[in-house]
Amino acid sequence: MCCARLGGVAAVLFFVASVAAAAPRVTHKQVLDIKVAGKQGGTLQSIARTTDGKLVALIWQDRHGGVRGGGSNFKAVEIVVYDDKGSELKRWTVDFLGQAVGAGPDGSILVGGSGKIARFDAGGKLVRKADLPHIAELLGDKDKLRKKAEAQIASQKESIKQTKDAYAAQIKTFKSQIEKLKGDKENSELTAADKRKLARLEQQLKVYESINFEEDFGPTNVDTVVEQLLQRAATISGVSANDKDVFVVCGEQEGYGFAVWRTDHKFENPTKVLSQLGGCCGQMDVQANGDELFVAENTKHRVGHYDRDGKTLNTFGKKSGLFSSDGFGGCCNPMNVCISQQGEVFTAESEGIVRRFSTDGKSLGLVGRVTLTGGCKNVAIAVSPKADKIFFCDLPGSRIIVLGPVANEAEAEALGKDADAKAKAQEAAIRAAVDDEDADTDK
Repeated sequence: MCCARLGGVAAVLFFVASVAAAAPRVTHKQVLDIKVAGKQGGTLQSIARTTDGKLVALIWQDRHGGVRGGGSNFKAVEIVVYDDKGSELKRWTVDFLGQAVGAGPDGSILVGGSGKIARFDAGGKLVRKADLPHIAELLGDKDKLRKKAEAQIASQKESIKQTKDAYAAQIKTFKSQIEKLKGDKENSELTAADKRKLARLEQQLKVYESINFEEDFGPTNVDTVVEQLLQRAATISGVSANDKDVFVVCGEQEGYGFAVWRTDHKFENPTKVLSQLGGCCGQMDVQANGDELFVAENTKHRVGHYDRDGKTLNTFGKKSGLFSSDGFGGCCNPMNVCISQQGEVFTAESEGIVRRFSTDGKSLGLVGRVTLTGGCKNVAIAVSPKADKIFFCDLPGSRIIVLGPVANEAEAEALGKDADAKAKAQEAAIRAAVDDEDADTDK
């Protein structure tokens, strides 16, 4: 669980609500870990599956670490191809900072990042590489870029003013609460609960008073903002393709959402088909299925279904418990999506949960759960050609987790009960923490 926007008791209560539902039966279990080791100083960042069932791993330092460099130990982006048992088949380097990987219907491998896109054949031979045309157009109009930067700075200054006023009011409230709590009492006369509450209020006051609005709320230099706009627009979080189109997900040129651009297979004739998509923690995944697109709209707890021009066909999913079969738990899920060759939609969540839907949005149940660490993140998912194996990208562990079918109904129920027991234990621990904080607040 993560998201800075959810804090304190509200975040805890939200999490409790999301784990409260009992776990249904599962269809798959964890059967194999494929450890992905970079030879150029990187770690696993994303995965894709080719039409013949091979796994493609993208290795570099971090998609969000900046498009101009990967750190002191990072040397080059790598692509590694594995069979479904984890045996390495091919490895090569990419001469730009690739940030997303996908597979074309012809077996080719697509790599996008830092404003560029490339296609490799199955053996790693470079077929085509280009600057994304809409990025090149943006770079070519410096005056327009500067105007966007100036507008963003003006908006930011107004936002800072409003935030300053809100912080000043909150500081006043904290001081009043502290004064009321202390009264004429010596510290030794305060109860244990009062001391805890006082310490918490004083810490919150210290944090609020330490905010430097000029430094902590972004740059106000036009050149710096121009550079940020370029980096955001050039950072690619997803790439997918059908027989005639390539779809690229990147940051919006204005604001903080994501846009989906469509090009032909020569990476020409760009058209923006979706805009202002909300993605938590810099994550947005889009997958093509024929002439249609499926989008993991994580801030809305749903999957968006669109045609190739961006027209809405359907949406499905809802905010629900972590173990429900028809919705999504956590603060922002699903994070990733993929389509099987059988035409089913598989979704992945930051907490390691995989669900399955029909393309018209009907829930087909909970697939399984893997054990992960960390909060919001890319959890790219892939499905074998027969849909008997599910491949799950574990960024913190730099591994691909493989899920295979459960042996029988008894195992499916046992795994479901185990997940349910863990959820209830988790809920009990969180509820105890909430009750303790509520008791402090009521004193």
